[in-house]
Amino acid sequence: MFGASSSDSVVNFLNTFDSTYYLMALNCSYVDYNLVQPMSATAKAKIRTFGSTKIDSIFKFGYFDTWSFIGSLGAGPSDVSEQYFKYTVSLGWLESNSSLTRIYKKTYGTVSNIIGPSQGWNNFSWTQTLNPQSSVLFDVIGIDRNGSQTTLQTNLNTNALVDLSSVNSYQYPYLNLLSKISIDTVTGNLSSVMNSLNVNYIAPCELVSDKNSLKTSDTLLSAGNEFKFKFNIHNAGYSSIPGMIVNTYKVSSSPSNLIVSDTINSILRVDSMYVYYGKFIVPNYVTSSDNKMPVYVDVIPKGENNDINTYNNPVTFNLTLKRSSSLSKVEIISDGVLIKSGEIVRKKPEMKINVSVLNKEVLLKSGQDTSRLILLLNEKYIPYSMNGNLNDRFKFYENLLSDNNAESVMSYIFLPEFTEGTNRLSLILKNGSDNPDTVNYDFTVSNFLTVKDFYNFPNPMKTETDFVFNLLGDSNPLNSKIKIYTTAGRLIKEINFNAVIGFNKIFWDGKDDDGDAPANGTYLYKIVTEGESKSETGIQKLVILR
Repeated sequence: MFGASSSDSVVNFLNTFDSTYYLMALNCSYVDYNLVQPMSATAKAKIRTFGSTKIDSIFKFGYFDTWSFIGSLGAGPSDVSEQYFKYTVSLGWLESNSSLTRIYKKTYGTVSNIIGPSQGWNNFSWTQTLNPQSSVLFDVIGIDRNGSQTTLQTNLNTNALVDLSSVNSYQYPYLNLLSKISIDTVTGNLSSVMNSLNVNYIAPCELVSDKNSLKTSDTLLSAGNEFKFKFNIHNAGYSSIPGMIVNTYKVSSSPSNLIVSDTINSILRVDSMYVYYGKFIVPNYVTSSDNKMPVYVDVIPKGENNDINTYNNPVTFNLTLKRSSSLSKVEIISDGVLIKSGEIVRKKPEMKINVSVLNKEVLLKSGQDTSRLILLLNEKYIPYSMNGNLNDRFKFYENLLSDNNAESVMSYIFLPEFTEGTNRLSLILKNGSDNPDTVNYDFTVSNFLTVKDFYNFPNPMKTETDFVFNLLGDSNPLNSKIKIYTTAGRLIKEINFNAVIGFNKIFWDGKDDDGDAPANGTYLYKIVTEGESKSETGIQKLVILR
């Protein structure tokens, strides 16, 4: 208390306390009275709200007076501990001591028991030790395929063979059997005990795609060629299934990237194998410099059948696409980010289009016929000029001729306005032959903040992984976070980051919020994004296996 503002600082600090905090204060050392200021009446009044009755005896904190205090906001005289001794020549210095004993007990608690996935729910039972005036009750909470929870039954007290057969296991592949234990402290403080839990259900299939068995035809192809492949699918689970659906995508499992969907009607029994033969026509796809097109083949059970794990269902590989004789590559940079077909963009992005050609003679030059390069948006022609003036949707236009004459680039800025949903941008380059080069880009647009294609890779993970997702919306969110939980619902890690509309990849080093590596096992995660609207994904599963 060396300045006039010291009392104000004490009051401001104590204003941060509520009834759940304890205030412990002590004055026991010598400070010259001439160096310290008296405590203000406001500060003393604030300390009295914590139950102090001796604070008014202190004029200044200093000299050889001693004071100790333990109390809480709103406490009465019997709920505090306080001593004060004023220094006198006859008595000398006396020590002040305060102590307070408190025993804290929770009178109500819950235990989450997440069970599943299931192919059919039967019943559950539990054993318990009941004490007078305390109870063990259960709620049955269904967890749907998106991770949302719905209470189905509540306050069950009959602990033998509680019927679950009416619960739709396809709608609710997981159940949280929530045990609720409470104590009536008026008549006693002994808690009842839930000793054990037994759940009877039918476990589902477990589809495993054998990546090592993958065989492919020629992987150096052009758009329009047929590609064939095969691999083995095993059912390592507990239930037979009537068939499978095999979906083949380019790049990722986004609906807009679907190449072909194949339904297999053969029964796949437990511990059996099916050899899948697939084929598709190679689509138009704009590759990066490596000329690779990623292919993603996902296998799911047919009908209302669950799968124990989904991380081991996909098979992924790359196709190498041949370049055209005149068209080398096309790059589209949307809002400063290089993108590929199938990705997500804003409704009104700024797109820089770079067209590389192997023959500079096909480049557009000032005053030339612009029909050599045709731009279509959703099958509608977009002219470069209107009434002799440059179309205002084209912000910039130039030709960049390389010095070595091997490859030249035509570059311009295009300002499209996409519609909500899937949009197709087509570029047709006429090279003087009867077969013009055509490339198509498919883009997805949504006015609402939505997370699509959310997964992590690798999964299972050893020490680190990446969370990958596409974000739809009109503007970048203000806040984004990924939350990782144990299966019991305890939050172990929160990753905060800046998400952008389109493709996002977020790295996790595998450490929890305490800096420790979580134990091997299954964990749950979700993503929350907040902007003008809020989006929260369903719960996904992540496996740590070191």
